[in-house]
Amino acid sequence: MKTYVYKLELIQRLWDMNQWTKEDEMIIEKHFLRIKKDFELGKIIHVGKTLIENHQGFGLVIFRCENEEEAIEYMNEDPAIKEGIMSGSCLEYKVVFQT
Repeated sequence: MKTYVYKLELIQRLWDMNQWTKEDEMIIEKHFLRIKKDFELGKIIHVGKTLIENHQGFGLVIFRCENEEEAIEYMNEDPAIKEGIMSGSCLEYKVVFQT
């Protein structure tokens, strides 16, 4: 298994908290539940996000996959990416220190 990271960025409309819809909230709930399940299964080893909700803000998911193709497919199946409220980029990642 290799380790990968995908970076998530909200679409510009969602930088303004007043622009969030019920549908956006439901997508985020699906996104969160998927990440939680895969973290509990050991596929994901770290998840986090910045506390700023504008063009500088982002989230990270560090996870394990067999190869780059599988990693990109996994990222693209994230409900937030699939439903178009976040964009993502995926790279192979080396964990240096871990608790």
